[in-house]
Amino acid sequence: MIKMLTVTHVGLRRPTNQDALACSPEGQLPWALVCDGMGGHAAGNIASQMACTGLSKALEHGLRPDMSERSVHLLLDTAVENASSAIFQRTLAEPELQGMGTTLVAAVVQGSRLYLCHAGDSRAYLLRQGQAFALTKDHSVVQQLVDRGEITPKQAKTHPKRHYITKALGVADHRVAPDYNVYDLQQDDVVLLCSDGLHGLVDQSELPDLCHAAIAADSADGLAERASQMGGSDNISAVLIYNV
Repeated sequence: MIKMLTVTHVGLRRPTNQDALACSPEGQLPWALVCDGMGGHAAGNIASQMACTGLSKALEHGLRPDMSERSVHLLLDTAVENASSAIFQRTLAEPELQGMGTTLVAAVVQGSRLYLCHAGDSRAYLLRQGQAFALTKDHSVVQQLVDRGEITPKQAKTHPKRHYITKALGVADHRVAPDYNVYDLQQDDVVLLCSDGLHGLVDQSELPDLCHAAIAADSADGLAERASQMGGSDNISAVLIYNV
């Protein structure tokens, strides 16, 4: 049986929490998502919540245990496109919200199959045998610089453009085109979805111990506490997905 733990925290330096997250209701095919809004205090909140609400409704009503990989992909694709369009249309109706958007990382678990969809720099990690593996690649300026060999991953953590996102929901009227990936899960695997308020401050090498401690405590609060210890400069959100 799949269980999920969640935490979302404003952090230590932001006046509001622009992150949003959601998980599947009990008894449904497991899914979860994390969104990190951008575009000002109120606008970021609105964009992330709109994305969460739109995708949640689509997944609650559209997911079935017997769906093919292609069907899951199409459901996610349609849900992302509809949410992005709704956010953008709201900016046209309310000019004070112009520029708002949100990142997204979403996971669906179907038996031993993990379906991922993401846009922006919210991430998914696989925790296996004491190690953490990134399953998503950021859509960001610094990731492009790393890919071109112009900076190192270590330099990317403090680069002045580290918060510049190259793909997000709601920022334009064209198709978002998120990345999709499918992975095979093992019995003791743990999947972590999180916003950059966690992965931007907490080293990847710490994630296995932190996540297993959270599972043992039946609470993900320790993840937010660790990010706060490291400065808490952004909103912090995470979802842990694991077998019990």
